[in-house]
Amino acid sequence: MKRLADILADKSASGVFVSTDESAAQELGQLAGAHGMMPFLIDGTTVDSKEQFLKVVAEALSFPDYFGMNWDAFEDCLTDMSAHEDAGGYLIVYHGMEVFAEEDPENFDTAVEILKDAASFWIDQGKRMIVVLRGLELSEWGLPEISL
Repeated sequence: MKRLADILADKSASGVFVSTDESAAQELGQLAGAHGMMPFLIDGTTVDSKEQFLKVVAEALSFPDYFGMNWDAFEDCLTDMSAHEDAGGYLIVYHGMEVFAEEDPENFDTAVEILKDAASFWIDQGKRMIVVLRGLELSEWGLPEISL
């Protein structure tokens, strides 16, 4: 199992990962900063629907006021992080993802696919987007596991 520090040190790494580690948010923020990445720490422990997911992510990532609260707008904003354009990359750590995954698996799958596409987009732009979903059981979702 890879460690987040090793992934952050690998300038070609980007993608969506899962972790059951419970490292403190402050540690993750410092680790991201040490690698020139902007950290976004999201508490999703009460998110159980698409609408709630889009709302907490939009707030955490400072999406523009005109964000349309739909999947197309979500993808558009993830691939246009103008509010954070000076960042060398983006580390998004979403805690409590299992609630959304269990309550709304279809929309959860859509969210993960969009996050994967955004990570691929950013690596093609010379930046990285690393998304860590905390609280998921690996066997159910097939995402690579990392330790924090």
